[in-house]
Amino acid sequence: MNRTILPGLAAVALLVPFRLNAQDAAVSPAQDAASPASSDYVSRAEYDKLKAEHAAMKAEVAALRKAVQQMANGTVPASPAEGPARKVETE
Repeated sequence: MNRTILPGLAAVALLVPFRLNAQDAAVSPAQDAASPASSDYVSRAEYDKLKAEHAAMKAEVAALRKAVQQMANGTVPASPAEGPARKVETE
Protein backbone atom coordinates (compact mmCIF):
# COMPACT_ATOMS: atom_id res chain seq x y z
CA MET A 1 0.00 0.00 0.00
CA ASN A 2 2.84 2.37 0.85
CA ARG A 3 4.39 1.81 -2.59
CA THR A 4 1.23 3.02 -4.34
CA ILE A 5 0.75 6.08 -2.15
CA LEU A 6 4.29 7.43 -2.38
CA PRO A 7 4.43 7.83 -6.20
CA GLY A 8 0.96 9.41 -6.11
CA LEU A 9 2.04 11.96 -3.52
CA ALA A 10 5.20 12.68 -5.48
CA ALA A 11 3.16 13.31 -8.64
CA VAL A 12 0.85 15.69 -6.79
CA ALA A 13 3.82 17.49 -5.24
CA LEU A 14 5.33 17.99 -8.70
CA LEU A 15 2.11 19.20 -10.33
CA VAL A 16 0.93 21.69 -7.70
CA PRO A 17 3.65 24.32 -8.35
CA PHE A 18 3.03 24.16 -12.10
CA ARG A 19 -0.71 24.65 -11.60
CA LEU A 20 -0.09 27.68 -9.39
CA ASN A 21 2.31 29.22 -11.90
CA ALA A 22 -0.19 28.73 -14.72
CA GLN A 23 -2.82 30.63 -12.76
CA ASP A 24 -0.41 33.47 -12.05
CA ALA A 25 0.56 33.74 -15.70
CA ALA A 26 -3.02 33.87 -16.96
CA VAL A 27 -3.88 37.21 -18.50
CA SER A 28 -7.45 38.43 -18.63
CA PRO A 29 -8.74 40.02 -21.85
CA ALA A 30 -8.98 43.38 -20.08
CA GLN A 31 -5.29 43.26 -19.20
CA ASP A 32 -4.39 42.18 -22.74
CA ALA A 33 -6.34 45.09 -24.26
CA ALA A 34 -4.57 47.52 -21.95
CA SER A 35 -1.22 46.75 -23.59
CA PRO A 36 -1.86 46.44 -27.33
CA ALA A 37 1.71 47.46 -28.23
CA SER A 38 3.24 44.30 -26.72
CA SER A 39 5.33 42.30 -29.17
CA ASP A 40 5.99 38.60 -29.54
CA TYR A 41 9.68 39.09 -28.76
CA VAL A 42 11.51 38.99 -25.44
CA SER A 43 14.74 40.65 -24.49
CA ARG A 44 17.95 38.63 -24.39
CA ALA A 45 18.19 39.14 -20.63
CA GLU A 46 14.65 37.80 -20.12
CA TYR A 47 15.38 34.84 -22.39
CA ASP A 48 18.58 34.01 -20.50
CA LYS A 49 16.74 34.28 -17.16
CA LEU A 50 13.97 31.94 -18.32
CA LYS A 51 16.49 29.52 -19.80
CA ALA A 52 18.41 29.36 -16.50
CA GLU A 53 15.17 28.85 -14.54
CA HIS A 54 14.18 26.05 -16.92
CA ALA A 55 17.53 24.31 -16.52
CA ALA A 56 17.29 24.59 -12.72
CA MET A 57 13.77 23.15 -12.75
CA LYS A 58 14.86 20.26 -14.96
CA ALA A 59 17.72 19.46 -12.57
CA GLU A 60 15.39 19.66 -9.57
CA VAL A 61 12.82 17.37 -11.20
CA ALA A 62 15.55 14.88 -12.06
CA ALA A 63 16.77 14.89 -8.44
CA LEU A 64 13.22 14.43 -7.18
CA ARG A 65 12.62 11.55 -9.58
CA LYS A 66 15.81 9.88 -8.38
CA ALA A 67 14.77 10.34 -4.72
CA VAL A 68 11.28 8.96 -5.39
CA GLN A 69 12.77 5.98 -7.24
CA GLN A 70 15.10 5.29 -4.32
CA MET A 71 12.20 5.51 -1.87
CA ALA A 72 10.12 3.21 -4.06
CA ASN A 73 12.95 0.68 -3.99
CA GLY A 74 12.97 0.82 -0.20
CA THR A 75 16.16 2.78 0.24
CA VAL A 76 16.53 6.21 1.79
CA PRO A 77 18.18 8.91 -0.32
CA ALA A 78 21.63 9.93 0.93
CA SER A 79 20.61 13.57 1.26
CA PRO A 80 17.48 15.53 0.44
CA ALA A 81 17.30 16.82 -3.09
CA GLU A 82 18.08 20.51 -3.04
CA GLY A 83 18.08 22.84 -5.98
CA PRO A 84 19.74 26.20 -6.16
CA ALA A 85 18.76 28.78 -3.58
CA ARG A 86 15.40 30.23 -4.51
CA LYS A 87 15.02 33.96 -4.81
CA VAL A 88 11.69 35.26 -3.59
CA GLU A 89 10.30 37.77 -6.03
CA THR A 90 7.85 40.43 -4.95
CA GLU A 91 6.03 42.63 -7.37
